Amino acid sequence: MIKKVLSVIILAGVMLTSFTACGNSVKIDDPVTVNDVHMSSSNVARGFIQSVFSKDETLFYACYPEGLYDEIIEEGNDPFAEYTNTTDPNYKFYGTQYTAYNDYTEENGYDEDIMRENIAFFHDLDESLIAEINIVKLRVYFIEDTDYVSSDVYLITYKYENSWYVYELQNADAEFEA
Repeated sequence: MIKKVLSVIILAGVMLTSFTACGNSVKIDDPVTVNDVHMSSSNVARGFIQSVFSKDETLFYACYPEGLYDEIIEEGNDPFAEYTNTTDPNYKFYGTQYTAYNDYTEENGYDEDIMRENIAFFHDLDESLIAEINIVKLRVYFIEDTDYVSSDVYLITYKYENSWYVYELQNADAEFEA
């Protein structure tokens, strides 16, 4: 739960500090649906961000393995509300644009084994079935008055039993090159 709270804080910080003005038109990717959210690391990352800012609870929980939050919700906690309550109502969500991803491997400077252990532990999964881990970089667009503003976000995603899921938001200083 602490990791989730930290992710919320990171998201709020990113949203408050890294907006940039854009031109009059931007190209966004097609919206993600529950049916295609698990097809790729970019889809699940975009689906997560889309769900938070469009307040789509069904899509939000589809970004995680089935049943992951059942016990937490039964205890009276609401992870979806924790994320959506951090959004700024002055910015209207416009969409996402996939930028790139890095494989979360030793070759790229990451400790894949530790991350795999963390994902398995916190998401209650069989570590040996986590096939890939990526850091996905997205540009998130909003409309403020008549202008577009954007922010880059980074999410750790993983492939488990042929489906992609979100693990957590990553700090913006992830040393990600794209």
